[in-house]
Amino acid sequence: MSPVGVLPGVSTRDARVTLQRCISSVLGAMSRGLWHECSTYTTENDLKAFVREKNVCIHCTEELTSGVSITYKCSEYRKYPQFCYQLKSKQTNVFESELHDHSQRQENNRLKSPIRTAVQETTYKGLTQGQIRKAVSVLQPNLTIDTKIKNVLQYTRQQTRAL
Repeated sequence: MSPVGVLPGVSTRDARVTLQRCISSVLGAMSRGLWHECSTYTTENDLKAFVREKNVCIHCTEELTSGVSITYKCSEYRKYPQFCYQLKSKQTNVFESELHDHSQRQENNRLKSPIRTAVQETTYKGLTQGQIRKAVSVLQPNLTIDTKIKNVLQYTRQQTRAL
């Protein structure tokens, strides 16, 4: 059994290393040495176009004596928590903290597509939750997914009632 707060299948060591890497990345990026200039802009529209191109959203805004500093983070930061990409715009310059990398996606709790469609099809045929659970356990004996089956079942029934 994994400790509280650690994803199933992820060792405590891996989770600790990832957390330390992310924290050190954020703290390191906050220091002056790790930000590097990646662009300059002349108008507000140039900045907006650059931000849209990088797929980032506003994280925080700071009022400084030299002007406004806006920090942006990846718009998909929840899907890809392994990296802490940030942009910072000050006056007419845009700075970057690290590479914008989407190589490691976070695990999710959703049923795999073939199992989900099998649950939906059996729901359409009128099987009960217990019957569906038994059928899925025969098809996929190593899965323990009672709650997930229940959620897909309830969602499918709500969709068919709406029709």
